[in-house]
Amino acid sequence: MRRFIRFMGEAELEKYLKGKELINETIHNGRIKGSFSFCFFDSEKIDPITANHLLMGIATLDYMVEFIVEDDIADKVLTKSKGAYHLPNAPLTKSTVLEEYCTKTYSRKDFMPYQIWHLMMKYPVINFSDK
Repeated sequence: MRRFIRFMGEAELEKYLKGKELINETIHNGRIKGSFSFCFFDSEKIDPITANHLLMGIATLDYMVEFIVEDDIADKVLTKSKGAYHLPNAPLTKSTVLEEYCTKTYSRKDFMPYQIWHLMMKYPVINFSDK
């Protein structure tokens, strides 16, 4: 068994929880090597707080879902790719290449929910407007 994390919006989570197969054929431009469709981080290689920081401004961060996936399913369904991200506490001009996993489709059949977090705090936290 392996665990993967993904951040998503309410519509994606709702479809997933209803047992529907999610399909996405987007090719992500600007990635280092072959990122496409739904992307996941290996939860043993990156913690959710760091992942949240990495994806700020890139992905919808309403929910964080950690999935359990059987080893043979992970090897069959997920493609290893790489993406350039800005790590916390690194200079803004420096990016780091990180491993991620992609698939065009997933559902509750193969991706079992381990934990689901509703991220209540929206970014930016501080509003500097005059109002």
